[in-house]
Amino acid sequence: MEPCETSPLLKPLYAVILIIVAAFLIPMYGLNFDNYPETELVNYSFIWVPCLAFSLVGLATTRKERPLLLALSGAVASFVLLFAFFEILWPLL
Repeated sequence: MEPCETSPLLKPLYAVILIIVAAFLIPMYGLNFDNYPETELVNYSFIWVPCLAFSLVGLATTRKERPLLLALSGAVASFVLLFAFFEILWPLL
């Protein structure tokens, strides 16, 4: 099976989103971790985890048939799993 031709703009888009997520995570979780309450860090994870999943799945599937759809599916799936973890599993711990 031959890889499909996709838009040449998708790979840079995924890379830029990955860089933005890293630029957000490094100062927040690496340098100022103690300055944020746990609830705020959990709430921010609902923003950066789907963005990270979108970019990583997008980069991994750039040569597949519908990489943008796969990347969006990965972002939605990560959001749903994160929500299930924090709303169902976390209170049981």
